[in-house]
Amino acid sequence: MTRCFGLLGSGQSADSKRVGLSIDDDTLTATEAGGASWNIPLTRVHLVGWADDELRLELAGTEVSFVPEEPDAALAYLVPALLARQEQGAAVSGTAAVAGTLLPIAPEPPELTIDLTPRRHRPAPAAVHPVAPPVAQVSPPVRRRRRWYWWPVVGVVLGVALATQLGGSDDPAAAARRAVAERGLPPVTVAVDNGTATLTGSIPSREVGEAIAEVVATVDGIAVVNTDFSAPSTPVPDAVPDPSESARIALANAGLAAAEVGVESGVAVLTGTVASEFERRSAVSAVSAVDGVDQVDDQLLVTSRPDGTIQRAAREALDTGGFHDIAVSVQDGVAIVAGTVPREVLGGGFFRFSDEVEDVVLRVPGVTGLTNRLQLAGDEATLRRQLRELTDASPVVFALGRSDLSANAAATLDAAAEIIQAQPGLRVLIAGHTDTTGSAGFNEALSGERAQAVRSYLIEQGIAANRLLVVAYGELFPSTPGAQAADRRVEFEVAG
Repeated sequence: MTRCFGLLGSGQSADSKRVGLSIDDDTLTATEAGGASWNIPLTRVHLVGWADDELRLELAGTEVSFVPEEPDAALAYLVPALLARQEQGAAVSGTAAVAGTLLPIAPEPPELTIDLTPRRHRPAPAAVHPVAPPVAQVSPPVRRRRRWYWWPVVGVVLGVALATQLGGSDDPAAAARRAVAERGLPPVTVAVDNGTATLTGSIPSREVGEAIAEVVATVDGIAVVNTDFSAPSTPVPDAVPDPSESARIALANAGLAAAEVGVESGVAVLTGTVASEFERRSAVSAVSAVDGVDQVDDQLLVTSRPDGTIQRAAREALDTGGFHDIAVSVQDGVAIVAGTVPREVLGGGFFRFSDEVEDVVLRVPGVTGLTNRLQLAGDEATLRRQLRELTDASPVVFALGRSDLSANAAATLDAAAEIIQAQPGLRVLIAGHTDTTGSAGFNEALSGERAQAVRSYLIEQGIAANRLLVVAYGELFPSTPGAQAADRRVEFEVAG
């Protein structure tokens, strides 16, 4: 199946598209550049005319133009196929009944326009802008109907035109084009001068070009075949750098040239010795970032040193870094850091402080690993006492049936936030209460809303949400018998 590429549309620049037209059985197939295709039955396709290397077609009732990129190929393949189909359709007229079904009259051929001007004297074709393929939902143009008996006359005229365009049976150029099409090869332009055929056009590969040249060489009247084909160039892949060399450069840039590395099948094997655990991790990280390395087999060894020597060096490094309150010990090369993180250094967060301590110790020569036992500061007894004294002096109470905070309650919670912030390692339980007014179910829900209101306020003051827990007691624990205002309260407890 030969495909003729060209511009299909109505001639308007905003309404055009490059397609390849091919005919298979009773269907005209149009394939777009992106691969999408659409089909039109040949019963709804008519050849209207050929002029200035432009086909005029009627597709599904709409007249469009098709400007082929290879006019010779279109004349050798597309036009004869359409003409043969129309001649078959012209022989059918009237209606016929099959199994009780009335078949429609065969469509009358459109008016045919033939340009018999020799090709070398034709004016240059006007620029054709790409247009979108026709869609089936279009209104056919209004044309005067013609009687079917004009069709034989039109066929004779078109035959004369095709004979002019394609050349007679003894035209070697036309014979060469037909031979190429019959072999199912891509259409090319053939020019013959004194027995020498020159072939031009775009081909998919050198092998296809050689096959076309062999077919043309067998045509009578052609003694020599010259080719001037264009084929898509094969891109030369960029040289892939050796991952082993790239890994060695990465180690050198990290100051770890003493480590050795080799890469095979995407696996980098690290061998040799380094001074500390920090250098070992740095080597693994540097090699992992190299293109072509999918996995790192770490066989690096940390230079062994006595535990006492390592511990003294670690203690000196911590003191130099300002971590005087952090204790360090070493066992079999593994450093253990412990201590309470003071509140005054927590401006950047506990984990940032912890990472800084680890970084200092891991850089010490001889350290092969690290165990982190740092803890947040916090005095449970002090926190409990301070919160109790605050709420006894200024309780957090609510109006009857309400859970919104009063100005006095907000002031108490501001002081509570400062107390809780001073003990960063502890969690606080917020207990909601009600008096005995109302049902037990209502009071339980109301007490939960009051405790949640206090929690939200403390979070707004900067207390971490994971340090604040909520419990709803309802009317279970009254401060005094009866419905007392003091029972509509929230209390604090330290959860550890």
